[in-house]
Amino acid sequence: MSRLQRLEVLVKELSFQNDPDRLVRAFGQQNALFHDNDGFVSVNNRELEPPAYRISRSWRWRNHINLYTEAHLLPKFEGGLLGELLYGGRARRIDRLSVEGDDPAAEHFEGMLSLACAPSFLQGRPVGLSVLLHRLPAAFQDRDLETLLVNTNLLGRAAGVLSLAQQLEQAYRRLDHEMQQVGRMQRHLLPVELPRPDGLRLAASYVTSSQAGGDYYDVLPLSGDRWLIFLADVSGHGVPSAVVVSILHTLLHAAPGEPTSPEEVMRRLNEHLISFAPDGVFATALCGIYDANRRRLRFSNAGHPQPRLRRKTTHVDRIESPGGLPLGVLQDGEWPEGELALRTGDTVLFFTDGLIEGTNPAGEQFGNRRLDDVLRMAPLAAGPLVQHVERQFHDFCAGAPELDDRTLLAAVAVP
Repeated sequence: MSRLQRLEVLVKELSFQNDPDRLVRAFGQQNALFHDNDGFVSVNNRELEPPAYRISRSWRWRNHINLYTEAHLLPKFEGGLLGELLYGGRARRIDRLSVEGDDPAAEHFEGMLSLACAPSFLQGRPVGLSVLLHRLPAAFQDRDLETLLVNTNLLGRAAGVLSLAQQLEQAYRRLDHEMQQVGRMQRHLLPVELPRPDGLRLAASYVTSSQAGGDYYDVLPLSGDRWLIFLADVSGHGVPSAVVVSILHTLLHAAPGEPTSPEEVMRRLNEHLISFAPDGVFATALCGIYDANRRRLRFSNAGHPQPRLRRKTTHVDRIESPGGLPLGVLQDGEWPEGELALRTGDTVLFFTDGLIEGTNPAGEQFGNRRLDDVLRMAPLAAGPLVQHVERQFHDFCAGAPELDDRTLLAAVAVP
């Protein structure tokens, strides 16, 4: 092949490399395209302080050691000719090479009579050195230094970028694994099975946009055949939101004494979130207490989307309540209560804003009006109703990415 054809083969091969070590080795195998030399040594001072350095490649070695993953296996030196050339930070050639026998890297110069070298730089500091060796004196010219200087720095820069990309990918994998663990633990906080209060059937769905979500729901028994129904949406995503979800779960399950009202629950939670939640993190919430004997639902709203009420007549409307600020915003807040009488066939749908704010590929939101239409035509039973809403939501979004967590909790009054 001609020189141009060989260069084309080289650059195409380099374009496939995503590993810094393989990139450097692929380039080194075609070194004859640029230089006539009998030996090659590369030096690096990654994670070392002057005057220390490591030899990363040598014509004397039979076995290859990966600088980027096995640097600790590479020989480390101080001083000598290689140290002088590296920390001198200049491209140089030596036409009549003579190395002292006590030089720490003397074996790598054995039999060589001329040298050309060029440093590679990072933010103006020499971090590597490429050294060409020849058995004849005065074998290198200034053009060899020019080519070596440019190639060494371009290759070093490319290999450095690939190394950083590898480190970033590994960090992402570790983070992704940790987030999966957080997500699994978080799901253990949700009810394994929803209870069946007298006169009420419950069903829920829970979908996160990432491994760890910020939505939370729970149903807890109270004395006197009463039930606490709670739904929350913590701001943001990831670990901070998951931490607040765990705080909410702990407070609901471990608070001393039974709450007497939804407003009392909100006050308790708000007080603790103000103290313990990460800065800037808050939660919208709905809290209801269902009295099975009276078939009534008292509820309080902390900045959360208003639930929807479907009467047996298929009329759908939102449940109006004065509401209050989200939890964790202000120390002193008020969360006025409302009350709703439930008759057989009535349905209350609690949800987080990930439902109504979900979008299709055109950017159109699912919205409250579409939710009301879907709810109007939904089955009467709680489980099939939730499945129907989820199915209609997926059909509407048509594969558009889900940018927020989504939780639905349906309560249907039964005889």
